[in-house]
This record gives sequence, structure tokens and C-alpha cells, in this order.
Amino acid sequence: MTPMPTTLAGNSRAANALADLQRDGFAVVPNWLDRAEAEALQPLLDTWIDGHGDRVQHKGDDRVFGAEHISPAIAAFKHDAALEGIAAAYMGSEQKALFTLANRLRATPGKKTRSGGRWHRDRKGRQFKSLVYLTDCVRRNGAFCIVRRSARPEPFTDAIAATSFAFPDVRWDDDEIEPFLARLGDEVVPIEGAAGTLVLFDSSLIHSGLPIRVGHRYALTNYYYAADEIDLARMADKFAPAVQPFEMPHFSRAA
Repeated sequence: MTPMPTTLAGNSRAANALADLQRDGFAVVPNWLDRAEAEALQPLLDTWIDGHGDRVQHKGDDRVFGAEHISPAIAAFKHDAALEGIAAAYMGSEQKALFTLANRLRATPGKKTRSGGRWHRDRKGRQFKSLVYLTDCVRRNGAFCIVRRSARPEPFTDAIAATSFAFPDVRWDDDEIEPFLARLGDEVVPIEGAAGTLVLFDSSLIHSGLPIRVGHRYALTNYYYAADEIDLARMADKFAPAVQPFEMPHFSRAA
């Protein structure tokens, strides 16, 4: 584990969030953004998404990669020094957000829709992301949900054996994972929060947005990487389309 970065010195909220992240694989910080600032981004995103359909990915939700280019407030979230400090301490190396994803999720009668698709882990190795709600978010409008400490199978040996759950996989249909989740009780954590609530998480844990039943959900997510992980050509292909071509972040040390 790396020492506490100087960017966290005196920031008790960030230091406490790092401790929660290290213990559980996620942390929740209310009021990271001012509610009014968070809610003001909703109509801005509506206008941009509805006017730039060729630069929006539509996979259940509407996804804007590189949203930092459409608002100074989103750019400030991308470059938040305290979040970079938490990322570095958790990952053990300097981390920068390559881009910010903005997503809009709307309930559609008769259709099961969620953010991020099926239950999944983004990769098998540790990875840090930061998400902030731009709307009040509860279970019925698609709250983010995560399985505590699920980067490794050891806490779930009995549930895995009882349900023949394919824990080493990275993506599951509901009928494959629901018997397993049903045995975990409060280890499955729906994260409800007001607009401005920050969620830090290790995306190697099992997670998903819950299916939205009513209303809408808007959120921002920063994708962090170490310098030697960034392949701009590969990522441009993976996260397409984008608002603008991705650029290499400035790291204090060479990869």
C-alpha cells in the first residue's frame, strides 16, 4: 500500500473514503458535489445527447465518453486532486482519469433497462473508478449495486458451492447470478443517495446498475489508469464514439 498522498492531507472525507474502499471495495461520500451543481448538469446533458446522437453510445442507457469536454463542472470532477490521491493510494501507483463518462438512464414501460448491462466485473485485476450521482438515486430508478469484497471468492465459498456459481467469469445473466446473490444477504449493497453523492469502487468487484422501473438516473464516472496502461488507439476503439479524441493525461513520472 502506498503512503497517504499529500493531496489527502487534512481531507478527512477523502481519508475515510479510502479506508472504506480498502476494507470493502467501495465507499460512499454524500454531498461530494453540491446538489444544485449536480442537478444543473441534467438539462445540459439532455441538450448535448439529443443534439449529438452520432457521438453517443446507446446500450440501454445513453453514454457520452469524454463528457469533460462539454462542461467545466464535469472537467473539474475529472481532474479532482483528492480523487486522484485516493486512486493512487488504492492502486499503488499514480492514476489519472483518461475520460469521464456521462450517462442518462430512462425507464421504458415494458422494457428491463439498467446502466452497464448485466451483472459483471470490469476486469479481474484491481481497478479504481469514481462515480457521482447527478440525480437522487434509489433502487427503483436504477441505483448502482455492488457485492462487498467480491474481488476474491474466499468470502463466498459456501454460496459458490451451493449454487454452482461461475465466480471466475466476468459477466452473468440474471438467471445465472440471482441464486448466488440470494444467499449473500447484506453483502449485496444497493447504493442509494441524493444528487451529488460520490461512489468510489473497485470495478473488479461484482456490480451492476439495478433495473430502472420509474423516472431517470444521470451520473458521471471517471475511468482511471496508470500511465503504462493507456493505449490511446485501443481505448479509442473500445470507448467509441467519444466527444473528442482521447489525449494522454499528464503524469508526474514517466511510465
